[in-house]
Amino acid sequence: MLDLARLLSRLRGFGLAALLAAPVACSSTPDAATGSDDIVELPHTDVKNQAIGNCWLYATASWTEALHAAATEEKLDLSESYWSYWHWYLQVLWSADPSPDNAFGNLEQVNTGGGFAMAAHILKYMGAMKEGDFIPEDEGARTSRRQSSAQAAINKSLREGALKDRAARADMDLLRKEMDAAWGLSPEVSARLDAAFGRNLEKSPDAASTEETKVIPSSKLLVAVRDPATKEKVNVPLADILPSAIEGIPGGRFAWQEVAYPTTPTERRAFMKRMQRALHDGMPPLLTFLVDFAALRGSKFADVPASPGRQGGHMVAVSDYQAENVPGFGTLLAGKLESRPEALDAALADEVQIPFIRVKNSWGPTGGGDELSVSGHYDLYMKYLDGPASFCLDANGETNRDNCRPETPFTSLVLPAGY
Repeated sequence: MLDLARLLSRLRGFGLAALLAAPVACSSTPDAATGSDDIVELPHTDVKNQAIGNCWLYATASWTEALHAAATEEKLDLSESYWSYWHWYLQVLWSADPSPDNAFGNLEQVNTGGGFAMAAHILKYMGAMKEGDFIPEDEGARTSRRQSSAQAAINKSLREGALKDRAARADMDLLRKEMDAAWGLSPEVSARLDAAFGRNLEKSPDAASTEETKVIPSSKLLVAVRDPATKEKVNVPLADILPSAIEGIPGGRFAWQEVAYPTTPTERRAFMKRMQRALHDGMPPLLTFLVDFAALRGSKFADVPASPGRQGGHMVAVSDYQAENVPGFGTLLAGKLESRPEALDAALADEVQIPFIRVKNSWGPTGGGDELSVSGHYDLYMKYLDGPASFCLDANGETNRDNCRPETPFTSLVLPAGY
């Protein structure tokens, strides 16, 4: 059995405590009508509809699936539930650490929020599973109903069940049993996790057979990126493009990076060029922004609202953009393939204006416009993203209109190496 103190020390070295403590509390909307996704030129997979606050995992799945399709032409349907399983497992396990300064020591409900750093950590060490290999009922489904029931079950265990005692959470066999029960995993799926990781995380999925475990290690999942030096397309393992989770140690030469949205117009135009170049080369950046639903009009966040509405954080995958004032070409329309290299080059000019960024969302298909009527892709207008807007979120993620302050809704982009 792996010694818990040694495991927690290893997780601490991976920066897990800091990653768990700084989540994006994702916003979600009610279910929408079904439809197809046929307007984007990047190899994005079908839009899904999150049931809980794990938008960051849906965005990461979109990113991974698109890059894998670009490398292999295989259309994967990866399980966001599988990653939520391990995200919650790590939170509960961390709460067993007896250190007096452990912020998770009084954990009574799992936090569903996260961000790219946490997603990269889970992907790097836990790999991925296809939707149907983890929860067969989720295969082909737009929304995973199992996530909501699993969240309720594990929270009940933390409050009044087998995991109520903080010391009991150190029993990794017990923790696995409670997690498997909460998620309603079949004996076959539980056995696959045992084969990949052991009952105490003493194994690595790289050492096991993917055919046996159905766990796809990040070292074996191919993605297409551009060489940062030559800009030539190369296929590399997903592990190679994930940043290091250890503070102060950079990732490899292909590692993607999260970059904060700058403050001045000149810096912002340079920032947007980085996004454009990535999209021109077939790589979808991830975008984090602050949501105010009072600004939502159909499938558009058009402008800063006059008064604050329901608010929260959100993470999405970029799918397109519209460009105006392009020298020699005028307007390049979002949703229309632009194959002229000279037009794409001209779109990088300083005087070009980007009225909106189109993103693949995780709120299901929408009825918000002609070309977006069934797509689930949303338009984030720069009038909204640049703000400033009045945000009233407390540290707990609740809207408190007695604590409003001006903020820029655009938070960050995750960009490829060399961009």
